[in-house]
Amino acid sequence: MERSGLPSLLAELAAAPRPAAPDLGAGMERITRLRGLWLRRRRFHSRNTCYLRALTLYRFLDGSHRRVRIHFGVEPGAGGERHRGHAWVTIDGELWEAPEANRAGRVQEIFAYPPEGTA
Repeated sequence: MERSGLPSLLAELAAAPRPAAPDLGAGMERITRLRGLWLRRRRFHSRNTCYLRALTLYRFLDGSHRRVRIHFGVEPGAGGERHRGHAWVTIDGELWEAPEANRAGRVQEIFAYPPEGTA
């Protein structure tokens, strides 16, 4: 990402072939199971963030011709606390693996890929 920027990285991820799955639920189960095996390792445990979960889901989920988008947003800090960044995936506008703050409406989206109105 340092060499090319986020939009270029996401374009590469979107163009990469995805492992076929019989349906979205089966694909999601496979990704979360395999991702969990890696993230439980001590070396990777600190990388278990919504960013990594969203990126792996966006990269590997077989959307079966449905519109898969990755989103990034900010949750304002309450009472002087720091702002928090979040990432999530939507499939045809439906939230998948969204952080609780997002589901509660506390997150303001700042970037989504692919942009609205593109394929």
